[in-house]
Amino acid sequence: MTKKNNLIEQQRILASQLWDDETCPYFDLVMLGDGRIFPLQIEGASQLAPEFLKSDGWINVSDVPGLNEPSKMNEGFSALNRRDFPERDISISVGECFPSGENGFVACTTHASREFLWLAFFVKSNPFENIDIENNEVVATTTLNRKYFFPLENPVKIRIT
Repeated sequence: MTKKNNLIEQQRILASQLWDDETCPYFDLVMLGDGRIFPLQIEGASQLAPEFLKSDGWINVSDVPGLNEPSKMNEGFSALNRRDFPERDISISVGECFPSGENGFVACTTHASREFLWLAFFVKSNPFENIDIENNEVVATTTLNRKYFFPLENPVKIRIT
């Protein structure tokens, strides 16, 4: 295994461990199963148009400041809903995070093996309670009835209505 492949495997293992431990960095993000984190920022939107979330780039999960500091981490997910989509070999879980009821998460695993694929965590979204797939997008709805759309092919291209 090359040095680069070894680093990629270490990042994948760390991301999977965080998921297994119900832990993630405490900021708006999408964490992929390969260990890349996409920090999110709201891109300009008006009240009439959907919001889009973007970032300036990827960081490796091991490069997140404070990864070993509990105060900088979210600890604990409480799934309010889970739907299996065996025809797509995925399962989607949504819910809230223990430190605060204003936090929410959406997570995708493989259906058959429950392998971690991605997690979206939002500090002030409110809990997510409903899930569906429409037009090749995961649609997760919060308790405030806001809809977050995650394209299956690229879950970091999030839009909110």
